[in-house]
Amino acid sequence: MIKSFKKNREFWFLIIMLILGLVLISFVFIPIIQKKAPLPPPLSPTKVKQFLPSGDFEEIVSQLDTPQKLIDSLNENFILEEGENDFSLSPEEFFTIKKGKRNDFATFLTFVLTKNGYFSSIFRYKFIDQNQKERIQTLVIFRDKNEPKAIDFEDSKLKIFPGGNSPIELCEFLEKKHQIQIKEIAAFNSGSTDLSRPAWLPR
Repeated sequence: MIKSFKKNREFWFLIIMLILGLVLISFVFIPIIQKKAPLPPPLSPTKVKQFLPSGDFEEIVSQLDTPQKLIDSLNENFILEEGENDFSLSPEEFFTIKKGKRNDFATFLTFVLTKNGYFSSIFRYKFIDQNQKERIQTLVIFRDKNEPKAIDFEDSKLKIFPGGNSPIELCEFLEKKHQIQIKEIAAFNSGSTDLSRPAWLPR
């Protein structure tokens, strides 16, 4: 009986030592393995592309529900063409071909902003450029939490700028930014495609 007890004690001693050994291995070697094979770093936000949401046209419009989301998607997926036209593509056509002039962008931007509850309109101004030639340019004005803002191109990319508390303040900002002299201004309802007959107002 004494021999049996000794054998049992030796057996359980070996079991306990084995368990302790496994615990020791887990504490010592697993951290070393983890250090040798670290997890890859997360992607930088600047490297994550902005893609258009999927779905039909109306569903996509509803998902572009903030000005920043909207311009990020346009900058990533649409191409700006040179020049200005008096007739814009419809929002649906512009969205399909994914390219257009400044007035096409303005029509689409105001259409989507209005659909998502933002007051917006198309703003055109006639100005004299640095070569003393008369030109017309188009941008978007809107209100974001009662703060007037404008969406305009800079280096072929859409950006949000201060809109000024009045047309005069906006003109002063544009004149300083582009080194131009604005002569007349006009505004159109959001989503308008016919910009050919503006009611020009003197600067």
